[in-house]
This record gives sequence, C-alpha cells and structure tokens, in this order.
Amino acid sequence: MSILNLSKPLICKHTAPLEGNTIAPPLEMGKSYKLLQIAYDSDGNPHYDVGIESTVSFVRSYETKEELPNGDEIWWCHPSRFIQ
Repeated sequence: MSILNLSKPLICKHTAPLEGNTIAPPLEMGKSYKLLQIAYDSDGNPHYDVGIESTVSFVRSYETKEELPNGDEIWWCHPSRFIQ
C-alpha cells in the first residue's frame, strides 16, 4: 500500500473513459492537479476531488457503482487517472 503525499501534485496520466464507462472527467493529459479532498465508497475505495466542477447529475464509484457525495457539484476522479 502506498501513502499519498498531499503536498505533491497529482499528474494526469489517463483521460479516456474507464472500462465500462461512456464519459470521463475533463482532465488534461500531463497536467498537474491539487488534491482537494477524497471521497470513499462503502468498500473504502478512494475517489479524488481535483477541483473539476461536475457537469453531470451524479458521479459513481468505479468499483461499487454507488453514487458519491455531491456528484452534481464535484467531478470525483478515480486514482488510476493520476501519478504522483
């Protein structure tokens, strides 16, 4: 298990929809993002708020498919989209 260093920016490495999805957050490949907060689904899987305002009605956990909090305001991003 790796420890997330909150002082280092997250660098986007994946912008396409994840397998099984049809849309993706509007991230820019190679751009650095600041981690603002983390939402965890019921299984403890993290999803990142990197400051992208949601343009959808809800955002679901990739693993459990449950709706994440404030998905109509925050476009939660899966950690697999970033390197640190």
